[in-house]
Amino acid sequence: MLVQGTNAPLELQFDRDLSDMDKLVVSLWSLSGNLIKAWDEDELTIEEDTVLCPLTESETADFPNTFVTVEAKGLDEDGAILFWDEVTVQMVKRNDRIIALIDTGSE
Repeated sequence: MLVQGTNAPLELQFDRDLSDMDKLVVSLWSLSGNLIKAWDEDELTIEEDTVLCPLTESETADFPNTFVTVEAKGLDEDGAILFWDEVTVQMVKRNDRIIALIDTGSE
């Protein structure tokens, strides 16, 4: 699940260590086939089999309130192109955009 208006990274866990990948691209697609966001290896944080895809609050606020597809493909050290299964993830709208914080003073 991805939440609109969050800045938490998209975290993906793969079936192998990706530290030796020469190239890795992760992309986020609408179900109608429109590209929403793409990351290349320079933007990703790769820690063994886990990849963090950074997101900003303003980006996710504009994401569609529906299901989206995450796709990953890479080029390993032997030049082989690797494709992983696509994953469908729900984008959840949040209605708590404004939270009033009231200062009650110090006592």
